[in-house]
Amino acid sequence: MHDRCYSRAKCHQILVYFVPYKWACLYNGRASCGYSNAGSKAQNLCAYQLCDCDRKFAKCLSRYRCPKKKKQCLTADRNPILDRKLIPEDEFHTSGASLSMWMLSNRFDESAEIDQHIPL
Repeated sequence: MHDRCYSRAKCHQILVYFVPYKWACLYNGRASCGYSNAGSKAQNLCAYQLCDCDRKFAKCLSRYRCPKKKKQCLTADRNPILDRKLIPEDEFHTSGASLSMWMLSNRFDESAEIDQHIPL
């Protein structure tokens, strides 16, 4: 979703990594992208579109809680495929339904929408 949004933005390919954009967090907790007059018209449009992509991605991520259990990094001399003891069986899910159920059971309240745009 995010990569596709960036690819649709009207930006020179390299600009997606270097164009800063303006945004604000409004009183109601919503993110808002703003237009800037600092660069060329094309650069300002690019910046706004990149901000909007990031805003939409943040909205998508806000629907889910972060997992409480953190994965441990393996040392370079251990191979998780050969050493099954490193990865407990209960951490794996065997079907998409399990992952979907996990996502649904860990959702945030979706009442806070992130969809406003105001000039900054």
